[in-house]
Amino acid sequence: MATMTITKLKDTTIACGGSLNFSGGEGIYQIEVTAGTGTGYVGIKYDANNVPDRFQIYYEDLLVADSKYVGDGLFGNPLDYFGLVGLDVTIPIYNYNGISFDNTGQTERVIVTQSDISDGSPQYPTAGRGILYFNKVNALPATYKVVVTGPRGTGWFLNQIICPQPTIPK
Repeated sequence: MATMTITKLKDTTIACGGSLNFSGGEGIYQIEVTAGTGTGYVGIKYDANNVPDRFQIYYEDLLVADSKYVGDGLFGNPLDYFGLVGLDVTIPIYNYNGISFDNTGQTERVIVTQSDISDGSPQYPTAGRGILYFNKVNALPATYKVVVTGPRGTGWFLNQIICPQPTIPK
């Protein structure tokens, strides 16, 4: 008689309502988020802390929301963070594995220009804490990707993964 062993793979996504806290080296950190089949506004509440990071949301491989570089350490006019503007680095890409981040073995070149820094406008606040969202109008796909870019080392929180809701998150 044949036998079969079923091994459950670990979940590599974060469900809506969840959170994630990370501190580490420079890199591009990719997180798959499960929003479910509901429709409405979904996204993240983030905290970049002091060192600026960039939070981006991709849905169906399209960029749908971008914080630009935000962080409590931005200063000056125009805003910068100890030479962040003009930075040209090649940094590793990491994928969330359900517990921590795995290095994919791939890298990406990141060039930071002044237009990549939040400007303090209502659309692009500069504070380290904020909300990034988009209107998910289709039931499927049920997931989206959050990408956090930290070209100078990083420590950030996804304080809350926002579940589909009918109004803009606050």
